[in-house]
Amino acid sequence: MSEQPSDSNPSYEATAEKYVETIASAMNVDKAFGPARVIGEFTVIPVAEVAGGLGGGFGTGRDQTGAAGGGSGGGGGVAVRPIAALVVGPEGVRVQPVFDLTRIGLAALTTVAFGLAWTLRLRQGLAVAEKARTDPGKALKGIRRALR
Repeated sequence: MSEQPSDSNPSYEATAEKYVETIASAMNVDKAFGPARVIGEFTVIPVAEVAGGLGGGFGTGRDQTGAAGGGSGGGGGVAVRPIAALVVGPEGVRVQPVFDLTRIGLAALTTVAFGLAWTLRLRQGLAVAEKARTDPGKALKGIRRALR
C-alpha cells in the first residue's frame, strides 16, 4: 500500500518546501541589521553576520516482506553573530567593530597547539639526526618511525 498525499499527510515535497520557507524567513536582512537606536545626536545600527543551511532527504521502498514504506528527515539552522555597529553622528558615519574575545581566544589556542606540535616534530627530527651521527642503522629506523 503506497502513501498518498492528503491534507493530514502532506507530500514530501510540500514538507521540504515548508522547511525551506522557514529557513529563508529566518535569514532575511532584518537579522543582519538590527533596529536603529537614537542616542542623543547619534544613531546606532547594529550589524550581524547571518549564516544558515538546510539539508534533508526522503524516500520510499519495500521491505523484505513486500510491504511499502517510506520516510523523510531533515534539519537546518541559522546562526547570527554580532560583528559591528554603524554609528551615524554629526561627524559622519563610522564602523565600530565588536570585540569577539572568544574568537581571539580560539585563534590563540590553535596557534599555541600548532607551535607545540611543530616543536615536538622538530625535536624528534633533531634526535634522529643525532642518531645518524653515531649509528646510521638506528637513524634509518627513527626516520621510518617519524614518517608513520
